[in-house]
Amino acid sequence: MNIHLHDVPLQHRDIAEFLGIDNYIKFCEIFGGDNIYIPTKKTLINSIRNKEINMLYFKGYTIKELSRKYNLTNSSIRQIIKKP
Repeated sequence: MNIHLHDVPLQHRDIAEFLGIDNYIKFCEIFGGDNIYIPTKKTLINSIRNKEINMLYFKGYTIKELSRKYNLTNSSIRQIIKKP
């Protein structure tokens, strides 16, 4: 059976256009029926930043130094280094 872009429900058509119909079909085969959260670019960037903060903290940087370097409050730095 051939599936075409016009067969895709309207609310998913942007995704199908972006991925291409063949990749969209594969995506449906793998994730069909699941609820999927797609992070924002900012979330991805913050995740990388938080890993850097943790690495630098365990290398000996102080909370105050990290706060200045990343333009975050001391409290925010503490929250980041508490997370596993």
